[in-house]
Formats: sequence, C-alpha cells, structure tokens
Amino acid sequence: MATLRAMSSQEQSRLCLCDAPTGQAWRVAHLPPAEGAFAKARAMGLREGRSLEVLARNGRITLVRLSGARLAISHDLAKRITLQ
Repeated sequence: MATLRAMSSQEQSRLCLCDAPTGQAWRVAHLPPAEGAFAKARAMGLREGRSLEVLARNGRITLVRLSGARLAISHDLAKRITLQ
C-alpha cells in the first residue's frame, strides 16, 4: 500500500512541461543531461533558468516560445523537463 506524504512548497511549485497550462510563462528548473534529443534542445537554447511560454498542445506535441522562437517538444521529452 502506498503512503501519502505532504508535498513541500518547492515540490508544489514545480511541474513537468507536459502538465504546464498553456498561455503561461515558466522557468526551466531541470533538464536531463545533454544526450541525444536533449543535446539538440540545449543547442537550441533550452537550458535551466531560461524562461519559456507554453503556447499550445497538439496530440503528443507541446509548442513553446523560447527567446522569440517556437520549439515543438515531444511528450516523451516534455515529461522529463521540470518547470517552476
């Protein structure tokens, strides 16, 4: 049986990109190591501390605005990116 615990205020203020509401600005709190697709995302400017806006979702794709550019991120990547 799973036990429930209270979430800290820091945990409550963080969520994954795949769950972030559209139309809001967020700051990237955590991005996995620069391997594979994450290396390419980092090369396009997606890094910890950077601000982004979630523009839309279409199926398993999340569209974000990052420094004036739009970037489409797959659900598999978005669920591993933490925002605050």
